[in-house]
Amino acid sequence: MTLALAPRLLAKITRPELRPAFKPAADGFSAIDFRLYGTTLEPQTDLVSRIGKAAATEAAKDQVNRLLKRKIFQ
Repeated sequence: MTLALAPRLLAKITRPELRPAFKPAADGFSAIDFRLYGTTLEPQTDLVSRIGKAAATEAAKDQVNRLLKRKIFQ
């Protein structure tokens, strides 16, 4: 399945660290694909883990960039 958000909604309800999880779609929305499984009475998704992974990756990139900038300018 895909969760798609309009640009204004994405900016309003998500934190900056979470926005990289959403990729631009051709229609101008930002979307994230996720897996939906389980039964209709107990549906389950991997949406939280996908967003969490993107947030962790973004945080790691920020830390590496800060570290490299300090090394370059010292």
